[in-house]
Amino acid sequence: MFLLPILTNVEDLSSKTILLVEDDPIMGMLETRHLKRAGFGVIHLLQGQEAIDFVFSEQTKVDIVLMDIDLGRGIDGIETAREILANARIPIVFLSSYGGSEVIERSKSVKSYGYVIKNSSEKELVYIIKFALNEFAAELVSLESGIAKPGA
Repeated sequence: MFLLPILTNVEDLSSKTILLVEDDPIMGMLETRHLKRAGFGVIHLLQGQEAIDFVFSEQTKVDIVLMDIDLGRGIDGIETAREILANARIPIVFLSSYGGSEVIERSKSVKSYGYVIKNSSEKELVYIIKFALNEFAAELVSLESGIAKPGA
């Protein structure tokens, strides 16, 4: 059995960059502050198309995307995630003000590694991101070694 290291300290996180896609500038600043305090590098963008362009420009390596579902005008977070995943292998965690079943069901149409309700505690946000990074790393190891993940 192969065990993956669990990301637990700031040294583990300091090399990880999160692309935060959040159309509300104030909420984005708050989330950025929480994530930076936890040790992550953060790039905050306001629109879905901007995020797609950034990921494919390869300006900066992004380790995970924290994607708001409702991005206001333009394409929403679910469609943005779908377009990113069509051409890139990167974990996505959805972020939303809404915890209703309709929104959660819509988000299931796209491969993601979690769902966070806005205004969750900083501890919960960081935990979900660490969990997503570890799940993604485990999937990559399984793919590279040809081992199927249990339940897959």
